[in-house]
Amino acid sequence: MLHTLHNKLPKILWTPVNPWPLLLLLTVLVSLSCCGARPDALPPVSDASDESAAQAETDTETVTQSGNESDTDADAQSDADSDTESDAQSVTDGGPDAQSGADGDTKSDAQSDTGTESGDGTESESEKHTLMPDPVSVVSEEAKDSPVFGSDVTRGQIASVTFLSDPSKAPDSAWDVSEAQDRSVLAWTLKAQPPFDLYISAENGVYAPADCSGMFCGYENLQSLRFDGLFDTSRAANMSAMFDSCRNLAELDVSGFDTDAVTDMESMFRYCSALESLDVTGFHTAAVTDMRSMFRNCSKLKALDISGFNMGRVKDVRWMFAECVALESLRLNSYDFAAAKLNDGYMKNVPVRFSATPLTGTPGFDDERNYTALFDGDPDTKWCLILNNTAYVEWKMANPGSVAHFSLTSADNHDKYPGRNPGSWRLLGTDRENRRDGVWTILGEMNPAGFEEHDDRNHLKHTTSFSGEAPVFDYYRLEITSTTGAKILQLSEIDMDYR
Repeated sequence: MLHTLHNKLPKILWTPVNPWPLLLLLTVLVSLSCCGARPDALPPVSDASDESAAQAETDTETVTQSGNESDTDADAQSDADSDTESDAQSVTDGGPDAQSGADGDTKSDAQSDTGTESGDGTESESEKHTLMPDPVSVVSEEAKDSPVFGSDVTRGQIASVTFLSDPSKAPDSAWDVSEAQDRSVLAWTLKAQPPFDLYISAENGVYAPADCSGMFCGYENLQSLRFDGLFDTSRAANMSAMFDSCRNLAELDVSGFDTDAVTDMESMFRYCSALESLDVTGFHTAAVTDMRSMFRNCSKLKALDISGFNMGRVKDVRWMFAECVALESLRLNSYDFAAAKLNDGYMKNVPVRFSATPLTGTPGFDDERNYTALFDGDPDTKWCLILNNTAYVEWKMANPGSVAHFSLTSADNHDKYPGRNPGSWRLLGTDRENRRDGVWTILGEMNPAGFEEHDDRNHLKHTTSFSGEAPVFDYYRLEITSTTGAKILQLSEIDMDYR
């Protein structure tokens, strides 16, 4: 082909037409000849250019579209996030300004509620002021002649104490009883002659001083003591003898006392001999080390619950419950009173509620009629078994004591089976070490045991009293060696009071 084109080239060049296409063609042919490529193997120039351009435009559009979509998505996402955050901010706290306002309102409200700090960190006007300490140099009977908060009035002349929160109403005769001696806490009496009614007033009430020892000690004619939520004890550390010898005070509400910081409760309620009830279940006593004589001679107190006391640091429990002779219910905690080094007389003359844990015994006919029924407090359950020589049951008292009275209660069908009641029995006691060795001390024997009418539910009861003071034990054992005639033994409850 190149040879043919070469022969015809002179005629073509001299043809009177536009020379530019021929020059272009010649340039292409020469280039192909140099490269050794075939002209018919190349795609048409115009088509390739068009496709390349179209492809380029397509790619450009794709890239542009992708970029635009990406930018659009990013912008939209950014806008959405911004709007969402803004809306969320607006919904939750009203935006930055509202947040600032909310924080300010919250702090302001908290400040208003607590009244403990003002904006500059100083005490605000709503802060409570502290009552002055008023200890006594003597206690018990002699304290009645001691002055009341440094006045000419003596403690034995006070019939009532009332806390108030408006010192502006105090009479001109009121005297300063504030710890700061700035007349922020005032006290006064109204009558000219005793017995006096004592009023103590401060705006928003008072803080009790760190030393509350003897504060109301010797108020032996006091018949009313009203705190009314205006006596804050959260700063108190010493409450020893605080109410000592308030002998005529029949009611005392200390349920709101904050005792977290208190370390000394020695003689706190000693000789409060008119109190019939006292709620100390809210006391936190983890810091207390001394509870000596705390409830001593609360001789009309019928119930006391200290089961919630934390006594881990208490070292001295001497005479703690001594002479609480009317106690019918005493709930103690896990503190080992017997192991305390200072425990002399802590239960002296105290008849303690029976609180025991059954340990072992002769099995009954089944689980419902086993020896554990003797300790469930339900007289309608019973221990029932065939008596072969001796039936026994052992138990551990919640706290060691000297037995004063021991009682047996019959089953509720004794009238149908009268011969099933215990006949001969004996009570024994021991301590942990001797129990391990099988050594028991006989405390009392009954042969035969007589029963009397007990209640309207067909129960009989037998009670044995122990004169003198029996040894102190925490482990006890009942042995029954005969019935009142039958081969089957049954018993509903056992009960024990001890000193």
